[in-house]
Amino acid sequence: MRSAAGALGLPDQPLPGERSIAITRSLVTAFFDTHLKDRRRPVLDRPSETFPEVKTW
Repeated sequence: MRSAAGALGLPDQPLPGERSIAITRSLVTAFFDTHLKDRRRPVLDRPSETFPEVKTW
């Protein structure tokens, strides 16, 4: 039987806090670099091998 988290595409186990912070900082920085500084950041273009936990739609 699948868990509710699994059915929603969420991990069954929570990420460690340090990993969550590292992912958030990297993606937020990439977003602002792209949109405010006009510096394209490939991490926003496609799924990243560096952050396999992050799903894109």
